Amino acid sequence: MIKINPIIAIITVIAFLGCQLPTSVMAADEPVTPSTSVITLKKDDVAPFAGTLFSTPAAAELLARLENQEAVFKLRLEKERSLLTSGLQLKIDILTLTIKNEKELNQKITIIKDHQISELEELARGPAWYEAPEFWLAIGILSGIALTVGAGYAVGQAGR
Repeated sequence: MIKINPIIAIITVIAFLGCQLPTSVMAADEPVTPSTSVITLKKDDVAPFAGTLFSTPAAAELLARLENQEAVFKLRLEKERSLLTSGLQLKIDILTLTIKNEKELNQKITIIKDHQISELEELARGPAWYEAPEFWLAIGILSGIALTVGAGYAVGQAGR
């Protein structure tokens, strides 16, 4: 929304009114009708209505200012619209990139967690029975006992 500084507005009104040349006009007490609300007067003519009279150049200047104000307003409006649009587009782009980065991070974390889960499952299962160190220990002890018994039997048979 456009805010007008009150001091600037007052100075503008005073300057506008101060630039007008004083003229003497006598207003009639006749009612004003829409068809007679704008009348061109010549010097020393009596105005048929009460109100403020402008000279032709002053009226043209006022009309030009009004037309320029509309163009200025449209330009300001377009500028504000462009600023808001670009600001919102920037926010959309930032949020889009944030979402993309969060998805990539989530995928990487998921891959790492899946790998950790696989390793933990492998540890929980343990090695196969034939790969266990206890199995090979038992085989070694039984083999030693069998060799000792076989050697004792062979020595006993050889001595007879």
